[in-house]
Amino acid sequence: MPSISVIVPAYNAEKFIGEAIESALNQTRPAKEIIVVDDASTDRTVEIARSFGERVKVIVNAKNRGPGHSRNAGVAASTGDYLAFLDADDKWLPEHLRTLARILDENPQVALAATRAELTGLRSGVWPDPLPVPADQPADCFALFMRHTFSHPSAWLIRRRVFEEIAGFQDIVETYRGKRVQAEDYDLLLRISYRYPVYASSALTYRYHWHPEQSSSMGAPQTVMVFKYRLRMLGSVGIGDARYELARDRMVRHWECILEETWRCRQMCALRTYVQYGWNQPCLALATRHYICRAFVPTWVVRLRDWLGLNWRKR
Repeated sequence: MPSISVIVPAYNAEKFIGEAIESALNQTRPAKEIIVVDDASTDRTVEIARSFGERVKVIVNAKNRGPGHSRNAGVAASTGDYLAFLDADDKWLPEHLRTLARILDENPQVALAATRAELTGLRSGVWPDPLPVPADQPADCFALFMRHTFSHPSAWLIRRRVFEEIAGFQDIVETYRGKRVQAEDYDLLLRISYRYPVYASSALTYRYHWHPEQSSSMGAPQTVMVFKYRLRMLGSVGIGDARYELARDRMVRHWECILEETWRCRQMCALRTYVQYGWNQPCLALATRHYICRAFVPTWVVRLRDWLGLNWRKR
């Protein structure tokens, strides 16, 4: 039976790390090892992780390097055939690893399997719901992922040989208001799906904790980062690839939807961020130009025109 290594990247996670580790220890298909990689925390994260004794290996980064670096460090220290990533503020249900491992066991062509999450904290519900990809079967999802941001590392089980083949997580390092902007997990998903089928299970096997400290609450800067990874991926695919045009079209359609929704909701600060970025990207410039004037109209003017019921021309 293939073995499983669990990697838990953690940074100032003393509120959640204990429950996360407990959930990894209480799996019906036990992991071979659980490795916590602390990213230079300043709270009790390391102390709590080490309180589990020999059941958990703890690695401490000398300085803060981000979750991508921490996950890579955990993989380098691991030996399992399958790799599972659990964020320190999430929790697995007991059947999580068994569900995912069975998928990889039975589908040797699949590189990555993922399940769905129950949202807790600031949001509630099931994510993704509905699934934006073919459910419960191997599928070529590359073009779909160029439009949909699907899944999260706590949902994944990856074959080690595939992770090593694509060189793991690769960060674009940027910060916004002192916080690291993160989408390196989405980049990994793109690069895997370009080469291999993935399997999106409809099973709900973990709890994703939504809270203000996480990078996914950063809105526009993180959305821009997603498109930076998409454009980098598109560049590596190349125009000669049969999937290039479809992938490019999906990406542009998503950009158009984001711009229109941001304008419709009058999120003017976010719209300016998108316009400033998109206007300088050849693939996105045409869609962006229709929003340039709107983005830089003073917010009070926008509100006044809305209050007066004046129409805005799209073009």
